[in-house]
Amino acid sequence: MEPGQAVGWSRMSKLSDAGIDIRDVTVDEDGNVYLATSEGVRVIWPNGKLRDLIPMNEPVNGIAFAGPDSNWFFMTTPSSLYRMQLTTEGK
Repeated sequence: MEPGQAVGWSRMSKLSDAGIDIRDVTVDEDGNVYLATSEGVRVIWPNGKLRDLIPMNEPVNGIAFAGPDSNWFFMTTPSSLYRMQLTTEGK
């Protein structure tokens, strides 16, 4: 494959029609997709359906898994840094 060449893109979920403002994205070991949005963090199943919403009082600008086991989930907002330990690991 040549640099910059994609191998089969597929749409998991169309969010633009719902007015979802995606600011960052990360994935866990099970293939769930985490989206930082203006309303909080949306967790999407691998099949593209909404699994969960972690609501926040301000926009979430950045998200990441970290720590020795990659099971600490970090979120940044304009005013704060949050973390929570999860039972899944990030990839």
